[in-house]
Order: sequence, then structure tokens, then C-alpha cells
Amino acid sequence: MEKPEILFRLTQLEEQYQTASKSEKRSIDKERRELGTLLTNKDRVAKVKRALKKGPEMTYSDVEFLLNNEVGKNRILEAIGLNINKRSKVDFSSAKEFYRSLNRLM
Repeated sequence: MEKPEILFRLTQLEEQYQTASKSEKRSIDKERRELGTLLTNKDRVAKVKRALKKGPEMTYSDVEFLLNNEVGKNRILEAIGLNINKRSKVDFSSAKEFYRSLNRLM
């Protein structure tokens, strides 16, 4: 289901909710949560792709975002363009150390 379809369905559910019984409201709430999760995951995937496309222009906050969204360090460093033999020498502990280690290796 694409984002416009999800948003349209959420609007429909909101309208139905106004006149729904208690049991119907529980069912509507459940579907809204499921649709919200779908919507959030699609947005997250798009943000991950945008961050990776930045390549060498990636900031440390982009790196933190990617790590928090389960993108591996090797994938991040590959997007930055770092040689595979040097990837183990990058320090992810802080922005300062990250940039320092990258500068030494590039």
C-alpha cells in the first residue's frame, strides 16, 4: 500500500470513527495503528535512502540516524566511499573522532 492510499484510508477511518460503536472503535483503532506503522516504516526507508545518497557529504548526525535504523557500519562507509581495507579503522564513538578518523583515511 502506497503513502497516498494509506492517508486516504486513515481519513476514511476517521470519518467512520465519529459514528462507530465501542467495539467498532476498537477495531478502527487497531487498523489505524497498523496503517500508522506502515506509514512510519515507509518514511523511515525513504530517509535512510536519502541519507545514504549523500555519500561523502554525509554528516555525523546522518551516520547516527543510519546506525539507529539498523544500517551497518560497512554499508555507511561504502556509501561514503571509503576503501574496504580501511573501514575497520573508523571510530564511530563521537562526531569528533569520526571525522578525525575519516580524514586520516581518505
